[in-house]
Amino acid sequence: MADPVELALEDYISEAQREAKFRYGKELTPEELGQKFVKYDPETRIQHLKNLRSDSSLSINEAAKRLSYERVLLNTHKALMAVKR
Repeated sequence: MADPVELALEDYISEAQREAKFRYGKELTPEELGQKFVKYDPETRIQHLKNLRSDSSLSINEAAKRLSYERVLLNTHKALMAVKR
């Protein structure tokens, strides 16, 4: 079982990936994560974006992978706001 303190420190990306691994046995691609993000209302999306955490202990490859997820979330939010969703 996961440590409660560790769970409290999770952001949207970490939480969604943990759930996907548990349910499907694999991580979500950035595009799949973006599709999941579409389901939220604007206020919830903004809150998730504000709460994205940076982890200085990530390797360069891990940081680049995480950045691709963050970009998809931000671009998804911007696209939805452009069409007033």
